[in-house]
Amino acid sequence: MNQSASLTSIWLVRSRFFFIFLLFSFYSSFSDLQKVHTFEKDWLIYNAKWKTFLPYIAKKHFNYHSKSILIRPEDNYSNAFLKIQPKSSYYLFLNGAFQLELSKDSVYVFTIDSLKKSHANSPNLVLTFFQDNLVGLPADVSIQRELGSRNISKFSNLKSIGRITRLKSTFISISMFLILILIAVLQYIFPKYFYSYYRYSDWIRWRSKHHTIPNKPFSFPNLFVIIILSLMTSFVGFYNLISDSDFLITQGDDLKFWSTSWYVISRTFLAMFLFSSRYFIYQLFTSLFKIEYVTKFHFFKSIQTNIQFISLVYCSLVLSTLFFGPSFVPNFRGFSLLVYFYFFVRIFYFFRIFKNKFNVNSVTLGAYLVFIEGQVLLFGLYQILFPNLD
Repeated sequence: MNQSASLTSIWLVRSRFFFIFLLFSFYSSFSDLQKVHTFEKDWLIYNAKWKTFLPYIAKKHFNYHSKSILIRPEDNYSNAFLKIQPKSSYYLFLNGAFQLELSKDSVYVFTIDSLKKSHANSPNLVLTFFQDNLVGLPADVSIQRELGSRNISKFSNLKSIGRITRLKSTFISISMFLILILIAVLQYIFPKYFYSYYRYSDWIRWRSKHHTIPNKPFSFPNLFVIIILSLMTSFVGFYNLISDSDFLITQGDDLKFWSTSWYVISRTFLAMFLFSSRYFIYQLFTSLFKIEYVTKFHFFKSIQTNIQFISLVYCSLVLSTLFFGPSFVPNFRGFSLLVYFYFFVRIFYFFRIFKNKFNVNSVTLGAYLVFIEGQVLLFGLYQILFPNLD
């Protein structure tokens, strides 16, 4: 296929469901294009008998198989962008030459200067939309300006990231399927562990039931929970990575199924190591602070709070994607501050719940928690969640 224009296709999938409340709200980091002209009244149809274009009249041309838009040299559209939002799937022709098939629920952005440069021999640019059953106007087409300088360079690349956003949709589907299967297995085979780890009421009641679970830190059910937590953590990190527009443009063509799978798997094993090794770190420092009896319970609460928090984050990202479409991009900096806030709050939560459970000196416990929880992000979790941030 001969592509004659720089374009970016952002795959938009609108949710059919209304989500009453999102637990976390993030904002798109994409700069908006400012609309300066629409083509609502500029549509044309080609008259084969007269071999010319005529203005589109809805009563006469509603069922015509092709409709066109004309961009003339005198139109001052330098440094501007042509934005197309198809209402269905159409074939796009530029000056009579086939360009690509436009997909429904997508957004295509072309650089006007690149369009003109690639067709310098023709005074006009004629974009034609064709479909066998085309009725009415095929798309919302407009001229856009004032794109952020960071994104201008992206649109100047002759490549489409529509495949990448489809990858994002596929990733969401596969990750949801895997997570739901694993959680269902946990709930069915190990219901006591499922309800212990997902008991959010512990944050309010300041206590914990099922005291036998913390005493078996590396029993199979606990390891199974760590696997779920690690996989979900790597999914969140990969979601953030493929949501980064810079990454999509620079690495998009290299993203294949096996390379992305290996990335998720390797990050999952890294997360498993980090989460599991925390037990030995707790064991070391509780012995230094002479509170060895806290070790197992601290490890249990660490895994419990982590899987609760990461589950909320993962669900929020998935719901946001379903509602706003795969073009949704989290505010990475705000997201990272949220993670820091979580660990900050967790220190006070641990202090309160440990005091209720153990007879431990407050100063010793406070010093231990500030030290051990304060450096938790230095052990790689931050890098897994935010691989796109410095």
